[in-house]
Amino acid sequence: MIKKLPQILAIFTLFTSFLAHCAAFNYSEFKDLQIGDIILQDLNCWSCKLIEEQENSAYSHMGIFVIKDQKPYIFEALGKVKLTGLNDFINRTAKDGHLRIIRTKDYLDTSSLYKIMNKLLSQNLNYDHEFRWNNVDERGEIMYCSELVFKVWQSLKLINDLKPKIMNFDINPLDWDRFFKGNTPRGEIGISPEDFNKASEYFWVKDIWRIK
Repeated sequence: MIKKLPQILAIFTLFTSFLAHCAAFNYSEFKDLQIGDIILQDLNCWSCKLIEEQENSAYSHMGIFVIKDQKPYIFEALGKVKLTGLNDFINRTAKDGHLRIIRTKDYLDTSSLYKIMNKLLSQNLNYDHEFRWNNVDERGEIMYCSELVFKVWQSLKLINDLKPKIMNFDINPLDWDRFFKGNTPRGEIGISPEDFNKASEYFWVKDIWRIK
């Protein structure tokens, strides 16, 4: 279980100021998040729906909850490896979708999490649109969302049963070929948000739905 840090006590007041204007969600639902919580998200885009159908999942994106400079953020790979304000992150959720919060069953050393995160952020890493496992460019390794979370957790030695798998891209194959411009990485290893959702080393915390 994650050891609660003193900073967590400040989250209650932080969320009031940062989420009170968010009409799409009840901000009080986010008050009990802990540093290191993983948020699975349903995004509304063409490739997002391809991911969800391929994985038979409600989720096409994910990130890690952190506090930085007394503000709530999500550490994610979308466009680039970056920190995104929690408001901005949750408001991207598909209008008919929801967020799922999962948490590691093991002890999470948050100081190590921040060291890894800050190192990756300092490299200004690009996003991996090709969904390949070990892609690199002039800045370093480029990663997509679930790959980033997996490799951060791997660096923290918190990966147990969860492993990369062969990605078949066999649901809507013509659409995948269109997305990858004929260079679909079939047969290569990868990982998806749904793999985290099913992994035994995490437990479900809550689902957070839009206010109807």
